[in-house]
Amino acid sequence: MKKKPCKLPCPKCGSDDINREFLRKGKDRIIYSIDDEKERKNEFITRERYTIYVKKDCITHHCRCCQYEWESGVLSK
Repeated sequence: MKKKPCKLPCPKCGSDDINREFLRKGKDRIIYSIDDEKERKNEFITRERYTIYVKKDCITHHCRCCQYEWESGVLSK
């Protein structure tokens, strides 16, 4: 059985101290953080400088322990 996105531990360090945020498809988001220069592309988002372009509904995860970030899909209805 697949775990719910809200129950996933960090895949890097195993911590359960995770900050999560839901991003809706088409709702681009301006970001300001320490890692503003970081670029990332995957099936859910494209992150370029200060903007996240959301391609598909997803949940962003940020580990408060090791600072690792990743995205996962949402549960289907």
